[in-house]
Amino acid sequence: MTLIIKNVDEAFLPIFQGIAKSIKAKCEVQASEKQALKWKKEANRMLKDYKAGKLKAFDDINELRAELEK
Repeated sequence: MTLIIKNVDEAFLPIFQGIAKSIKAKCEVQASEKQALKWKKEANRMLKDYKAGKLKAFDDINELRAELEK
């Protein structure tokens, strides 16, 4: 059986995933085209900022924590 639920708020996603897991069902999530486009634009902007030196990347969590504690 297939059940499709559309236009679900992201806050409810963990609940549906938990239900699916508890009954040993498969839960697939698809972002809307609008949301996917938004994510792609954000990723492209971040990559551009990183290449321009505006964003700093960290090799591990300890480096990030040290930077945040400054």
